[in-house]
Amino acid sequence: MRKKVLLTLAAAMAVTSVVFASPLTNYDKGSLALDLNTSISPKAELTIERISESVDSKERLGAGVSYGLGNKLALQYKFLDNKSKDYLLYEYSDPFDYGNLTLNAKLTGHEINVLYQINPNVSAYVGVTRSTAKVTVTENYGPNPGNITDSESLSESQSKNGYQVGLVGQTKLADKLTGWASVSAGNRVNAYEIGLGYDVAKNTELNLFYREVKYKDFNFDDTKLDVTTKGLGAGVTFKF
Repeated sequence: MRKKVLLTLAAAMAVTSVVFASPLTNYDKGSLALDLNTSISPKAELTIERISESVDSKERLGAGVSYGLGNKLALQYKFLDNKSKDYLLYEYSDPFDYGNLTLNAKLTGHEINVLYQINPNVSAYVGVTRSTAKVTVTENYGPNPGNITDSESLSESQSKNGYQVGLVGQTKLADKLTGWASVSAGNRVNAYEIGLGYDVAKNTELNLFYREVKYKDFNFDDTKLDVTTKGLGAGVTFKF
């Protein structure tokens, strides 16, 4: 059962990989970029005591906002709220009684970064992160599967704070096509991403990207847990 709990947590974490999407290029005071994105085919690799196992995860939306401060500086905030599907751990039945045990995981993430534009194509950033994981086990029971009359739940949660530093760059590949990449390292998270952005309107860009993120030293159920998430994603960026 402990392994099932950790796998469910990994599936929830696999959809929390925040991304830069198409980077903000204008750091003039008042410039604004709004990003919306989702994972297309998210995968996760769970490592428990040097043993790795792959798991699937559900698609989730992500969002972020970047604001130009002037003097080559910008501020960025991201928030994610993800919940896994309910996993059936076991069920039992007899002629007069039925019950089952389900499990789900939820992870919320916050990230604040300060970016400095080294040149028109490259920016450096430093930021702080906070993620909170919650796992809930619920027992449902009643006369039969179609008539659940009562349930009891038990939850456990923990939060992790961290810091990160990184670089993000972009270059014009064609008239309406931009390529970008980002890489970051921190005490809790390491990540990299490459992507393409295509201008569909004056202030609107469609994005396609690949990302890989490793969450380090996330302790759960008295076990050291590392999760590496990877996969394709798509999104849209509005710039003002």
